[in-house]
Amino acid sequence: MPLAKEVEDLLPSVNKFVKLVEADPSILGDSKCAIISRFLEKLGAAIPESIPGGDDDDLPPLDDLEVDDTGGDDERMVPESEAPPPAPTGSEPDDWEGAGKHKEVAAEAKANGDFAGAVDAFSSALACQASALTFANRAECLLKLRRPVAAVLDCDAALKLNPDSAKALKTKGKALRFLGKYQEAHVALA
Repeated sequence: MPLAKEVEDLLPSVNKFVKLVEADPSILGDSKCAIISRFLEKLGAAIPESIPGGDDDDLPPLDDLEVDDTGGDDERMVPESEAPPPAPTGSEPDDWEGAGKHKEVAAEAKANGDFAGAVDAFSSALACQASALTFANRAECLLKLRRPVAAVLDCDAALKLNPDSAKALKTKGKALRFLGKYQEAHVALA
């Protein structure tokens, strides 16, 4: 029996949604998906409220994202207008001890959810001694502050120092995804 034209027209969107749910089943816990969740539960599915330790635990909830209404149906962050954090000048010799102290402060701030404080401390650490991991950590904090453009710049700086930095590639992919640059995000994550 052939599908009704109406159903056929909806299938690409449904398939896209199913792929998103396969990647992150906790999407079904969002109130916008309540009707779908109830339907799946009637069919015997277990709907997770969240997936602890999942890769996207640090992404903002669906309701918190600004949506680009230019025709795409995916949620995106709006590029920030704030200037990116300062890059190290490279004019000073490496100060490993100073960098270590600033990284400790940054790690504590990050653990406490003070991402702005962590960005400042990571910036101070980078002024003492530039490292790929420090750039990647600052990029991760910038992304949590909804600054995806600055996060991409820090990831690029990290990748110049270490082209195999998994953290920089992962964070860059997430940031590009939030900017709606899906092909570039795929390259970074692949």
